[in-house]
Amino acid sequence: MADPFHIRFNIDVPVEEAQRRFVNRMENRILKIMENASRFANTNLDSITIDVETTLGEPHLTYVGTSGVFIQVWRKRVDNDFSRCFRAIEGLYQALDLSFEKTQLNAAVNETLAQSETDLGIHWQEGIFARKGAGLLDEALVNEPLRWLTEGQYQNVRAAFEKGLKHFLEGEKEPERLADAVTDMYEATEAMAKIVTNRPAKDLSALREEFVSKISLPDAYKTILKEYIDYGCDYRHALKNKQPRKWPQLHEAEGFVYLTGLLIRLAMEARKSNSQP
Repeated sequence: MADPFHIRFNIDVPVEEAQRRFVNRMENRILKIMENASRFANTNLDSITIDVETTLGEPHLTYVGTSGVFIQVWRKRVDNDFSRCFRAIEGLYQALDLSFEKTQLNAAVNETLAQSETDLGIHWQEGIFARKGAGLLDEALVNEPLRWLTEGQYQNVRAAFEKGLKHFLEGEKEPERLADAVTDMYEATEAMAKIVTNRPAKDLSALREEFVSKISLPDAYKTILKEYIDYGCDYRHALKNKQPRKWPQLHEAEGFVYLTGLLIRLAMEARKSNSQP
């Protein structure tokens, strides 16, 4: 197979252009998916559109009866914006009911990312986008926990973890989103601690020592978790004075994401071990 055109002719494609092409390629591929979906009586394009618009925080103003109208609404809502595009794709994935439609969307996203002339710095996993970090850490501390959290009992943990990944991805352009990412990740750990200790009414600070003991970690982790809680609470609670808040740096938020993934991974591994005969 021949190399891509831009490689064969040594054409440098700026990131902004690669992002624009990603948005357009996804629109074209989503049109084909929705054309196929519209052939099934149990696929409600209007309901899917509402779900996508809800993800974007937009009102639903147009009745959608065909794939052509759907893609017109999609184009208007995405508005050629790279960040809005991947948020809309996440909303679409959640809205699709049929497994083969989700499979088609997974393939479309991965194909479009692979086709990009420039590394866009994101990857697609289990229906959400995440920022690329260290490959081994991404797999062990982001991708695997997401796969493990698909069980219904972990719904609250996964929801907060997914939300944190989304905010982390948006943080490069909107630094305040990095604080949201820290808060979301804190809430994911808190939700896991409530499950592990079976104390749904307690907050993470009250569960710290019991959580560490329940998952059979050394006492040193109690100190680590205390520092984790103190850092997270800096962004969860309002400032006591009126000075402007300082947002975490990108590398700080990334470290907090990985540490959250580690805590969730350790908790789930301990629960699996304890459930074995």
